Amino acid sequence: MDAMDSGRCAAKRSHSVELPRKWHLPCMLMKLHEFRSRASELWARASDWLIHVSEWRRLSELPLVHRMLHRRCRTCVTLACFLLLTETACLDDIGAEAGDSTDATRWFCSHGMPWEVCKQYVPSERAALKSFMIHLEKTGVPGPEDLDGRGIVMSGGPMHVMQALSNLYVLRTVYKSQLPVEFWHAYELKDFHCEALASVGATCKALQVPGVYPLWQTTMPAIMSSSFREVLWLDTDITHLIDPAVLFETEAYKREGALFWPDLWGSGCSEFGQSSWRQHIVRHLLDFPYNESDPSCTHEHEAGHLLLDKVRHWRPICLANYLASRDFFAQVLHGYKDVFRLAWLKLKASGWLSPLRPGLVGGFVTNGQFITGSLVHFWPAGDEPVFGAPKERVAIYVHQKKKPGTLWQDIITFPEPLGACTKYRMGFVRVEDLGAHWWNLAVNHQGLSESLSINEQLWNRAYNHSYSIFENDPRPTEADLKRLHRPGQSETTQAIKQQWSACSCDYTDNRWLALLTGLLSKSLSVELLGCDEVLGLGLNPSACPVGYAVAALVCSQMLLKSLDLPSSRSAAGAVGRILPQIEKCLPHSFWPVTLEDLRSFVANTSESGEVEDFLWKAEHRLPVEVLKRFPREYRLSDGGDVLILMPSLPTLAPIASYFIRTGAEQMEGKHWRAAVTLNPCLPGHLPCWWCCPNPQNRRH
Repeated sequence: MDAMDSGRCAAKRSHSVELPRKWHLPCMLMKLHEFRSRASELWARASDWLIHVSEWRRLSELPLVHRMLHRRCRTCVTLACFLLLTETACLDDIGAEAGDSTDATRWFCSHGMPWEVCKQYVPSERAALKSFMIHLEKTGVPGPEDLDGRGIVMSGGPMHVMQALSNLYVLRTVYKSQLPVEFWHAYELKDFHCEALASVGATCKALQVPGVYPLWQTTMPAIMSSSFREVLWLDTDITHLIDPAVLFETEAYKREGALFWPDLWGSGCSEFGQSSWRQHIVRHLLDFPYNESDPSCTHEHEAGHLLLDKVRHWRPICLANYLASRDFFAQVLHGYKDVFRLAWLKLKASGWLSPLRPGLVGGFVTNGQFITGSLVHFWPAGDEPVFGAPKERVAIYVHQKKKPGTLWQDIITFPEPLGACTKYRMGFVRVEDLGAHWWNLAVNHQGLSESLSINEQLWNRAYNHSYSIFENDPRPTEADLKRLHRPGQSETTQAIKQQWSACSCDYTDNRWLALLTGLLSKSLSVELLGCDEVLGLGLNPSACPVGYAVAALVCSQMLLKSLDLPSSRSAAGAVGRILPQIEKCLPHSFWPVTLEDLRSFVANTSESGEVEDFLWKAEHRLPVEVLKRFPREYRLSDGGDVLILMPSLPTLAPIASYFIRTGAEQMEGKHWRAAVTLNPCLPGHLPCWWCCPNPQNRRH
């Protein structure tokens, strides 16, 4: 064994690297060399160690291995271990598999499960998974004579019934869909639920396998228990924009037997999309190659809408069910999300993945921002005769409409390929800041605009009509009626209303966050304020009107201190010109100026030439009740403290952090401290959406 081969094996143990096949034999020989030198020790621990290897039970039954393990000789034990290592093809050494601390830099579990917790599960989950894979190869599969037909499968409890009724009503009314529907539940639905579902052509079916099925866990049992051979799985909040039966007739489905659509997030993202990361623990346990050029590897899948031929893909479905039913995998995969993608990759099963990432369907609010109502998914242009070989992508379904409302007004899509990350981070957005494409449906896609409008109106009508039927039925109790609606999220709703009303600003530009920091800390520079830009005749404040207004205000004060009254007057004039754009939104904003103070300042400076009238007499304060208006995606709550995290900026490099105390303000019985801090984790000029107090967060 030469030094190079030894180095290769060491590299395999210390890094997450896919080794070329030609290195496997040197690695195994290196293992043999190591074990020969420790044969006595290995014999004392052999049985304990071998139970962690999934091949142990099968190999120990082989006559040769059986005889060697029952002969107390070092050579025999070493050779037995060598045979086992041959089977496992030079895997990571057992110490690392069991949770060596060096793995903390190699494998990611989830944002909610730190490595210290995660690594305790790895040995047992690895052994259980390997055992399952052995038996999966031998398991029986249904034949064409065992399953027949095609149809829609849904599942859920009482709170999913209203969504299902609304979406199935749209399918039956608009698209005249004749597909049969099975709605599976874990003995949660009552007769009045099932009668309502029957009115839109859905059959209630109770899962016959005893178990506890919280939240989403009826999905896999429903798909597997369904009588259909060919299944269109639908989350109850999926609204089709086409007749879904067409999807079964596509060339892609006939060829592959499975159709999938991508989710928003891929491996290029750091706060989301983690199951598509190369270093995710599930890929490590499943042990399949990671191909950077394959979107199935680098991008998460949509779990709410997929087509499957169960006869062709029974074993991948079984593996997906295994992953979804294990608590460990449910925790690190966010439920059953991506179990199909991972199972298909592990077993190299055939499947089609749409090359188009989903768009956002929503509408514009009065401050010019786009509010997202749902996701919209597409079929690519030009490759399917059943769609008429369209020249443009075809919108086929909308996901995540859960309650009545009117928000399907327009669509934006993203240019980034699958695997890459867009600039979208939930909530309100400015389309131009995302580099997104605005469809302008009313002008460019009138047919789609009309379809979205009709479907949404029918959805709302069906929801309200169904609920009125339940209300007038004497059988449902008050508790039954309450369970029909999804629990409200008042905090999120209030945050959305707040952001809707607040002044719009592109906070991905560090300038505005740094300006706020400097304003409250009384440490500002002319470079940061951009006074030359403020005084320019061509000033366009649209990117952040409130920020430009505050910058102009502070510039006027700095110029006044320099005894440059004409320039100070010009800066005050800029405040007056911008003020009409922020009068409605400023009372809802977190910026530490009030509308009354700004109006008074503008009035004084426009009517007088006295130096005293140019002095800003108000105080820049950020009390807790105002701080809470700060956009949630830039905010970190830490116990009783509310923190605004700022990016590091070269102009503010000497400043570590500022803590602006509001005194002993009482809020809900707690002392609160408002703190505006710089984030030292990122290089200059990078926006800090999710900063790095959490060591598991690997955005940058």
